[in-house]
Amino acid sequence: MKYILLTLITLSSFTLMGCKKTETVLIKSNLVICEGVSTQKCMQYQIKGEDSWQLFYDEIDGFTYEEGYTYELEVDIEKVTNSPADGSSLKYSLKKVITKERDLAMIDKPSVTSKLLLAQEKGTPLAIYDSHTRGYHYTFTVYETYGTVIKEYQGEAIKVVVKEEDIAGLKKVISGVSLDKIGTYEAPTKKRHYDGAPHTTISIFTKGKKYSSQTFDGGFPPKSLEVLVNKVLSLSPKK
Repeated sequence: MKYILLTLITLSSFTLMGCKKTETVLIKSNLVICEGVSTQKCMQYQIKGEDSWQLFYDEIDGFTYEEGYTYELEVDIEKVTNSPADGSSLKYSLKKVITKERDLAMIDKPSVTSKLLLAQEKGTPLAIYDSHTRGYHYTFTVYETYGTVIKEYQGEAIKVVVKEEDIAGLKKVISGVSLDKIGTYEAPTKKRHYDGAPHTTISIFTKGKKYSSQTFDGGFPPKSLEVLVNKVLSLSPKK
C-alpha cells in the first residue's frame, strides 16, 4: 500500500542539483497524525546526515511502508514539469532499500493502528467510526459479538458490550447501503477545515473488502450515510 501523507515539506530539504538527485533517507517506525487538507497519518523522515525529522506528505513510487520498522532508503528525487496546482513539484522513486529493521520498542508500545490490527485478529470488524481533531480522538469499532473504543491517540482499545439484536440491526442497515458508492458521497459541510468539527470517516467491512467514506464533519455526515452513521453511533458508549 502506498501512503498518501499530508503536511507540507520545504523544497530546501531536498535541494536539487539539476533536475534529478539521489538522497539517502531515514524513515521512523511509526506514523503520526498530521494536518493538511484533511487529517492523515504521515511518515517521519530525515535526510541522512541531518539532525531534524520532518513529516512527509507525498508518496515514494515502489516503496511499501510497514509500521513497526525503521528504514534507510536510497530515493531518486526528480522535478515534475507542469505539475497540477494541488500536486507536488517533486517525484520520489525508490532506488534501493538499504536497511529494514524491526523497532523492538514498537512491540511494547504499539500504535493505534497496531492495536486495531491486534483486535481484528480476533474477528473481522463490521464497521469503524473514526473521528479526531487536535486534542480529540474517538474510534469505535463494531465486531460480530462486541465493540472496542479508543478515546485518545495511541490509547488502549477498550472492549464494550454490544447486544446481539443491535448487531443484527446494524447488518440490516448495512445491507441497504450502496457500498460501492460510499466513497463518492461528498461532505455537506466543511467545518473541519478550520477546527470547527472533527475529521470523521465511516468504514464498512464485508466479504473481505473495506468500503470507506470520504472525510466529513463529525455530526454532519453525507445525507446518504446519515442512517448508517447514526446506527453505528447508537451502539457506541457515550463519548
